[in-house]
Amino acid sequence: MGCCESRSYLNSEKATTMMRFRLPRRTANTNPVLLQEFYVHAVTTEEDNNTNLDLSYIKDEPLIIELINFREEKNWSEIAKFLGKISSACDIRNSKINGWAHKPESIGCLALAYLAEAACESASAIQQILPEILKFIVEFISSNSEDLRDYSLLLLYHSLEIENDTVYTDLIKRDIFPILVPLISHSIRQIRLLSAAICARLYRSREIAQNLFIKYNGEKELIQLLKRDGDSDEILCILLEHIIDLVLVRDM
Repeated sequence: MGCCESRSYLNSEKATTMMRFRLPRRTANTNPVLLQEFYVHAVTTEEDNNTNLDLSYIKDEPLIIELINFREEKNWSEIAKFLGKISSACDIRNSKINGWAHKPESIGCLALAYLAEAACESASAIQQILPEILKFIVEFISSNSEDLRDYSLLLLYHSLEIENDTVYTDLIKRDIFPILVPLISHSIRQIRLLSAAICARLYRSREIAQNLFIKYNGEKELIQLLKRDGDSDEILCILLEHIIDLVLVRDM
């Protein structure tokens, strides 16, 4: 089978392992070190490890405890209410993040990371609240805060595993392509590939979205990305799929 014959390429173990966006299924050949790097569920605070710890030095410590409790309850709608607290500092001393994503620096970003974790495990988990948090996701991706950008990209990527016309329409209205396309040439490889993958999920089988992607030079950025990062069979196949998805509808 050729590399572009399967439409489920983004869900394959090799593709997801190489792209570092999704947790590969645990198998006998899975490298546990890589699992720790790729899995979004890699955020651990001091409070998670020792609830008896003196946390008086953290101004908003009660909020963090409350947020952690909601995470344990899988109460994603309550966690979403914390997204606006990006000015409340969060000291994550025992972070297990070993991958490319920046450590959450605020309570709002910690909430964002928890939602990304939930979406990574099951995209359906946060579909009900997705329409109401899109404004935060788009705002955070275009912000100057690296931690907010990273987890917003992860959250959006995993959320788009389920097609949702309402979400798609909202993202188009919020001018998502002018925000994402420049990130395809970002200095961080994972952000480049992740941004391209999100764009592809948005424009696949949608001619209007394809035209917008091209309008903002997405096609050119995609070709440059192929030249820059297509250095492995897995990544090469994924990027070729993005390009094929871009031209299929236009040629029909």
